[in-house]
Amino acid sequence: MSWQATIVMEPSLLEVRRTTQALMGAIEDIGTETSRCELELAFVEACTNSAKHGSKGGGRRDIRVTLQIEDAFVEIAIEDGGEEFDPFEEERKIDLEDLASLPCGGYGLGLIRKICDSVDYTHNAFGNKLILRKRLTPASTERMAVRSA
Repeated sequence: MSWQATIVMEPSLLEVRRTTQALMGAIEDIGTETSRCELELAFVEACTNSAKHGSKGGGRRDIRVTLQIEDAFVEIAIEDGGEEFDPFEEERKIDLEDLASLPCGGYGLGLIRKICDSVDYTHNAFGNKLILRKRLTPASTERMAVRSA
């Protein structure tokens, strides 16, 4: 199966939710529930970051999401008008002895990198483009993993 769609959304959490529902509808028959939920989490993190920070660069205010599906491989490009950033900076270290000092944010990009097979980033005159790629695990593979556990 090959499929592509582009959604242009306002930078709001309500639009993130609506766009997430569209994504989940598009992949509902692909892979396992676990792999779909992982992709959903990465997508929500990326879109929430775009909604919160993506219009601060003075560029366009909308967020453009392009979804491509090729068999069990999903690629999602998220574009916004935000300032350039480094999505590959070193992950924050967690001091388990001082949990009260932990900031309440800043862990999303590390989570996205762990969930996705690959993450690419570019910045140009129009803003940021974050590309998430994930192969959704076939359902038969998940059943085999459960049996062998």
